[in-house]
Amino acid sequence: ANLVSGWHKRSAVYSLSTSACYTRSFRGPGGSHSWFRKVAGMIRATIPHLVEQLRSIVGSDGVLSAHSDVMVYECDGFVIEKTCPDVVVFPSTADDVAQIVRVCNEGDVPFLPRGAGTSLAGGCLPVGGGVMIVMTQMNEIVEINLRDRYAVVQPGVVNVWLTQALKGTGYHYAPDPSSQGACTIGGNVAENSGGVHCLKYGLTANNLLQVTIVTIEGEIMTLGGAGLENGLIPELINSKIVVTNGKIAQGPGIADQAIALCLSLTRRIKPAILEN
Repeated sequence: ANLVSGWHKRSAVYSLSTSACYTRSFRGPGGSHSWFRKVAGMIRATIPHLVEQLRSIVGSDGVLSAHSDVMVYECDGFVIEKTCPDVVVFPSTADDVAQIVRVCNEGDVPFLPRGAGTSLAGGCLPVGGGVMIVMTQMNEIVEINLRDRYAVVQPGVVNVWLTQALKGTGYHYAPDPSSQGACTIGGNVAENSGGVHCLKYGLTANNLLQVTIVTIEGEIMTLGGAGLENGLIPELINSKIVVTNGKIAQGPGIADQAIALCLSLTRRIKPAILEN
């Protein structure tokens, strides 16, 4: 993550084994409700077989299909809209994620990732049902490299855990959304989260150097690298992939920060925190 020392921002390589997967659209021709019902019915018909396939990947304890269990995942912090997934699955490795995606593709079943569910944008709302891939089992801080100022974490690592792990070192992870005590790094990547320090250090996309992803075909690949100067291309955020590794880079320059601040003030937006 952004391992920042004192007042000086340095390039940090932040590898996160995160899984921000792609959701297939369930919007039918003309937004027809009958189309929704037809597709939902087709999915429900495949659920028993699908559950067995998923259990063979992650084990019986890693799959939920009872309505009383899956309704816990019917929404995130945006509670106005609620839709239950048909199945909830908990992978432990990137390999698990890839196999789950391939199984969903074979059955033409939509899939959606979920971190801690703190988003206020409905980012993990399972419209149309399908399979929800919950990343909370992948919650290990794999490596912290102070010399090169990077950390390797899995997607279920809670944002603030990394800064807590760095106490006493003089470093911290800069992107700090208000929900940092609960939100996960994987969710931060999916939503391109920021926080009060983003004027100086940039958003998650500006601090991501490398990601290992699972494509919607279920293939694992790595993009980016430790040598990036300005972060992995923002187009990766909200793209049609499952992210399984990521690294953080340098935030925007002083000129970009000054422009952002001026625009905020001219629009009568008063920032809560400013840093030089």
